[in-house]
Amino acid sequence: MKTMRSWLLVSLSWCLLFSLAPAQEGELINYLAGLGEMEHDDDPSGIGNGIADPYETVFTPTNLQDITSFMIDRDNFVSGVASQKISFSRSSGPAGTIQFQIRPRFPTSEYPQPGQTVTFKFWARTANWSNTRLRLRLVGLDGNGTATPLSTMNPSSNWQQYQFTYVLPASNPPGMRVVFLMEPNEGAASGTLWLDKMELTCTQRWYSRAPRSIKLFCYYKPTTPEANYDWITFAREFDMIGIVGSTVELRRMHEYNPNLKSLTYYDAFYSISTVGPPPAIYDPFWYHFCWDNHRDWFLQTVFGNYAIREGRYLMDIGNPECGKWAADNIYNRMQVANYPLDAIQMDNLNDFAQLYSLVRYPTQASRTAALVKYLTYLHGLLENTGTKIVLNGAGVPYTPQNVHYNLLRRNLLDGILIEGWCFPLYTPRAEAHTFSQWSDHLMSMVDNPGKTFIAYTGYNDDPNRKRATRYFGMASYFLGQHEECYQYLDRHYQYNNPRDQRSWLPDEDYNVPIGQPVAPFQVYFNSADWRGGLYYREYTNGFVLVNPTGNFQYSWKDGAAFNWTLNDTYYEAVTQQTLPAGTRVKLYPKEARIFIRPSALTSGRDGGMRPVGTDAIPKSLELKR
Repeated sequence: MKTMRSWLLVSLSWCLLFSLAPAQEGELINYLAGLGEMEHDDDPSGIGNGIADPYETVFTPTNLQDITSFMIDRDNFVSGVASQKISFSRSSGPAGTIQFQIRPRFPTSEYPQPGQTVTFKFWARTANWSNTRLRLRLVGLDGNGTATPLSTMNPSSNWQQYQFTYVLPASNPPGMRVVFLMEPNEGAASGTLWLDKMELTCTQRWYSRAPRSIKLFCYYKPTTPEANYDWITFAREFDMIGIVGSTVELRRMHEYNPNLKSLTYYDAFYSISTVGPPPAIYDPFWYHFCWDNHRDWFLQTVFGNYAIREGRYLMDIGNPECGKWAADNIYNRMQVANYPLDAIQMDNLNDFAQLYSLVRYPTQASRTAALVKYLTYLHGLLENTGTKIVLNGAGVPYTPQNVHYNLLRRNLLDGILIEGWCFPLYTPRAEAHTFSQWSDHLMSMVDNPGKTFIAYTGYNDDPNRKRATRYFGMASYFLGQHEECYQYLDRHYQYNNPRDQRSWLPDEDYNVPIGQPVAPFQVYFNSADWRGGLYYREYTNGFVLVNPTGNFQYSWKDGAAFNWTLNDTYYEAVTQQTLPAGTRVKLYPKEARIFIRPSALTSGRDGGMRPVGTDAIPKSLELKR
């Protein structure tokens, strides 16, 4: 009878697990959302070129560029706050073409597919139009399937909406081009064109994933193979997105995920000689400007050399002029950015803080004073924009012996990014940190509940350890989680370069519906024989257990295995079993478990748990009844 009861409980749990709840049908996806309003021209200098991002221009002959002007017109528009204005005028010349285009890409089935019909809408008006033809061309991204639904010598001088359909051809790469052409005929010609509120839709509709208990962060660079221009998936799957260059992609994401937080990267202590001019968007010092005008801003070592690493020069942030110049450039970027940024990530602080051979800052106290001066000014500027300062301390814990702890306590930092939180970076077969390192990072999270906390937990490319590594990092995160905590999904072990940072998408393992924390974590089985114990934290829909004792070398008396007896029926995420009350679970060192009440499990298109896959189950599947 007892066996039958257990079997019924397991069967009920799996029925709940795989009951498909159909996703609620959403609105048609506009593939130009946020971009079709033609409002922003992102540029690190704040000057721009007058061409809305990410639109492109081509001139035939090329000297037509010399008589053509572009402007984000904030005085003449249909919707939003601006439109795109294009003007040219000449007294003579050959026939030519001014081409203005955008290239939406369609990388997955959530985008239009070959053979499907897309609908393209836009608003336009003209002025001073003479001896010039206006065309609209729709064509596959590789040049196949050209259609010209609009061709006129007499476009309207009043705002008018146009709507056309287009059957998408096969293209490699998949996608299409939307091309506007102003074509002056031979002789005198002129024209001014305004464009606004472009929309591109097909049959695909937006749907949202089920709410997660974990917040996820990653960097999004559209051109990388794993990102593959797929802004839809990244907008749905992540709670915070980081970018290095232009912010334009964030506009589309935010249209469909208004709660999406944003962060941009700054190499905040280096100037980069290998880019520009113009400067790299993440170089606040502008290398070529400094080299031509302020070589005294480049720091030198006691050996008489510039402090340089791989084309990046360490800068004198303690110099009031240098620090102010960099901080002002960051602030100006926040004012003109294509998309409002919630935070900036300041990288490479440790290179400045720990380089003892600097002539001007030979002591820890002098480097701390320079950092305080720089961050005080920058923090004062950014308070006006609401943009937070998140400092990357690499894998160094935020503990009293480290300079970033000092800066955090002075409230000069609004957030923390920790690389290698549970596992060391750049180690393809990563194993967990020692207990003291793990504990220091956990307490950094717990001790700073008002700060943004981004934790990169590490990744293991050993197929026998992937799930165990993943859940150890996730459960450790749940021990200290608060409202502003994010887990950073970033893989360092791809391809031939182990230091190559590549964003990666969450699979269903991350759809853990454990709810919200009920109380702080507790520690059981503390002993003088080992450092650590069994860490427990209760959530509204379950609880987590983490055994962080020992280290990966398993030295004598370093680590212990602990048992835990369930007081109710739970689904266990790591082993993916439903376990009845009375089950005794054994956790070995560096293992974790996440227990979820069966009533909280969901499945279907919008998220949920999944059955056992190809990843190996850890050795502690010794479940005793």
